[in-house]
Amino acid sequence: MSSVVSARAAKALGGPTANRLRLVVALTLLGLLWVASGGPVWGGAAWWLIASGAVGLGLGDHCLFSAYQRLGARLPVLLTHCLAVPLAGGIEWLWLGNPLRPIEMFGIVVILAGLVLGLAPGKPTGLPRRVFWSGVALSVLSAVGLATSAVLSRKAVAIGLPMPAAWLPGLDMAVWRNVGGLAVALALWTWERGPALTPAAWRQGRWWVLLSGVVGPGLGVVTYQAALLHTHSAVVQAVVALVPLLVIPVLWHLEGDRPAKRAIAGGLLAVSGVIAMAWWHVRS
Repeated sequence: MSSVVSARAAKALGGPTANRLRLVVALTLLGLLWVASGGPVWGGAAWWLIASGAVGLGLGDHCLFSAYQRLGARLPVLLTHCLAVPLAGGIEWLWLGNPLRPIEMFGIVVILAGLVLGLAPGKPTGLPRRVFWSGVALSVLSAVGLATSAVLSRKAVAIGLPMPAAWLPGLDMAVWRNVGGLAVALALWTWERGPALTPAAWRQGRWWVLLSGVVGPGLGVVTYQAALLHTHSAVVQAVVALVPLLVIPVLWHLEGDRPAKRAIAGGLLAVSGVIAMAWWHVRS
């Protein structure tokens, strides 16, 4: 949901503007839920969560939304979510000392093989080479931001978090992450304002950016943070990497974005690595 509506918001309003506005929507929504749950809870781990949001929702999503503008949703989503798996695994291992198991390493290799296969056909039809490769580079930077952000959240968990809202685990973490993300997005706004937002563009993109804020950095980040409370960041990212497979048929139906056969095969291969890891964890 977030990938599709965020890509449409980025096309209508521009990537940086859409990202800022959706973070405002998300922080408003989560703030109301936070107050309803008893108000803010501060602890030493909050700074790590703010840093997590700054890197992931701020810098990482800034790159992702810029990639959406150039490439649409399918390829940036594939690159971001699949590359974030081995990156998160490596960073958490080197920094926090949490190694991956052999089956997890095998799954990561399969995911990367699927990425190579999916990218092999070359640039999308009609896109200049410079636009295509700049979009790919931005997607890779987005993956770095997503992986680093996940590990920073795991660092906060390792330090020790205040008791989260019992009725919505991950809410406190999500609020602090959105605070960091919005702070960076506003800082980038002063540096890169871009074209002015026109009334026509606002009418076209307002509902998309509202939906993007609710399902992405809003409720989506709450459930994502709840997963990171208990699970290795690479495993969480691996499950989230199912997104590319789900996006392909949705975009094909909604936007006529028919993927090449090799892209479909690459997506299926990448997701098979995710399934192998998930199956092993369920069995163990």
